[in-house]
Amino acid sequence: MTAITVHLEVPTFIEAGLADGSMERVGGVIRFAENKQIVAWLREGGEITEEIASSRSGMLQAILKSTGRSAATISNILGKAVPVLSIAFAGYELSKMIGGIEDNQKEIEAIYERVEEQFRRDRLTELFTALEIGRRILNVRDPDVRAQQVGEVNVLLVKSKEHVTQYFNDLLKGELNPETNEQALRYVTLAMQITTMQARCWLEIGEVESALEWLCFGWEETGGLTRRFAHARLGSRRAYFFHKSISQDSFNRFLNIEQWLRGKRDVFRELVNENLEDFWEDSVLDAISYRRFPGTARILHEPPPYDSSLRQVEILIENYQRLEGFKQELQSNRDDFAVWDEYDGDIASQISSHNDYVLLVKTGETNP
Repeated sequence: MTAITVHLEVPTFIEAGLADGSMERVGGVIRFAENKQIVAWLREGGEITEEIASSRSGMLQAILKSTGRSAATISNILGKAVPVLSIAFAGYELSKMIGGIEDNQKEIEAIYERVEEQFRRDRLTELFTALEIGRRILNVRDPDVRAQQVGEVNVLLVKSKEHVTQYFNDLLKGELNPETNEQALRYVTLAMQITTMQARCWLEIGEVESALEWLCFGWEETGGLTRRFAHARLGSRRAYFFHKSISQDSFNRFLNIEQWLRGKRDVFRELVNENLEDFWEDSVLDAISYRRFPGTARILHEPPPYDSSLRQVEILIENYQRLEGFKQELQSNRDDFAVWDEYDGDIASQISSHNDYVLLVKTGETNP
C-alpha cells in the first residue's frame, strides 16, 4: 500500500505546483497536470462545522488560493450558497448523501412555482422510493438481500436522473430568469448527487467495479449538463466581459471559467478573436447596461447581472470537479474501498482529532 503522510498545512512543493500550473486540484484530489498522476488527497478531519468550512485561513482555503482563485470565487465555494458535494468520496456516508439529496429537493420545491408540486412529486416518485430503500440498506445484514436492494435502488435512480435531466432541458429551452437559473443549477447538482448515491450503494456491497462504472457514466453525463449551463449563463456573445466597467476580479473569474470550458490555460487570444466583431456592439452592451430614454447615455445595471452567472457557473464547475475527484479516488484503488480510511492507525487518529481539512500526501511524490 502506498505510504501516506498527513499534513495539517499545505506542503511547499504542492503550493508551488498549484501556483505554477504543474499541479491541479480536481475536487479533493491534487494531481500533476501533465500526466494526471495523483499526488495528494484532501480529507475532512473531525467535525467540519459551518464555521470551519467557510474559514478564510484553513487548508481548503489555502489550496484554493494557491490555484489562483479570486476572493469572490473562494467565498462562493466555501459559503455553500447551493448544495456542494463532499470534498472526498472516502468517508462520504450513504446516510449523508440521502440527507443532502432531500435538502436539495426541498429547496427546489420551495422556488418552483410554474408547475403544480403534486405533478412534480409524481414524476419523482422513483427518487423518493430510492431514498427510502437506501436507508433500509444500512440496516440489512443479509448480503443477498442487500445486493437485491442495491439493484432496486440503482434502477430507481436511473429513472430519477432521466426525469431530472428532462426538467433541466425544459428549463434551458424556456426563458431564463433568476428563478429558472437557480432551478437549473440545482437540477444538475441533484443529478450529481444521484450519481454519487449510485456509486456508494454499489460500494456498500463491495462492488467497486460497478461503482466506478456508474460513477464514470454519471461524470460524463453531468459534464455535458454543466457545460450547457455555463454557456447558457454566460451567453453566446461575451465581448461584454472586456468592457471597461468589468472589474479585474470578475474578468479573471470569467477567464478561469473559459479555461475550464476549453480545457486549456491559454485562452485570451482565442477569446479576443472570437469576440472582436462585437467590440463594442450596442446590442452586446445590453448584457450589462440599458438606456433609460432613447438617445441618452447608457446606465450600468446594479448589481451587475454577470455576478450571478459567474457565481452559479463556478459552483457547478466545483461540484463537477469534485465528482471527477471521486472518480479518480476509485480508479486509484479498486481493491478495497475501506483502505481509504485505514492508512495507518496513528494517521487515522490524527485525521479524526483535527477539526479542519487535512492533506494526505504520497510519500516522495514530488516530481511528475
